[in-house]
Amino acid sequence: AAKIYEVLAKNYLAMMAENYHYTQVKAQLAELPNFTTTINQPQSQGWHLVYQDQDEEEDRNRSTQGIGQQAQRLVYEGQNKKPTAPTWKWLKTFLEKYNIGTGATRTNTYGELTSGQKAYMIDKKG
Repeated sequence: AAKIYEVLAKNYLAMMAENYHYTQVKAQLAELPNFTTTINQPQSQGWHLVYQDQDEEEDRNRSTQGIGQQAQRLVYEGQNKKPTAPTWKWLKTFLEKYNIGTGATRTNTYGELTSGQKAYMIDKKG
């Protein structure tokens, strides 16, 4: 219960605090102008002072330093997660959402997708 009241109090105080003002600084590499960066340098903390965490203090210190004269390469590799396998519920919702066919046509479509050796979906309910 104490945590809930703490969050409510902080949210109320943040609403009553002044606005957060910052100056946005954009920079690019001289040799490769397509590589750009943007940082926000705080001018007035405003409501950010209500939420003081260690992470925010580190971010605040980093953003007040400004943009340096040297750049370091960082290659970020991300992967999208594998899409989930389609289910009867997903197919039914999709067909209804886009108003594809009647009830009988939708059932027939489901039957075609779940039958044969190269079925797109495996029907476990029978």
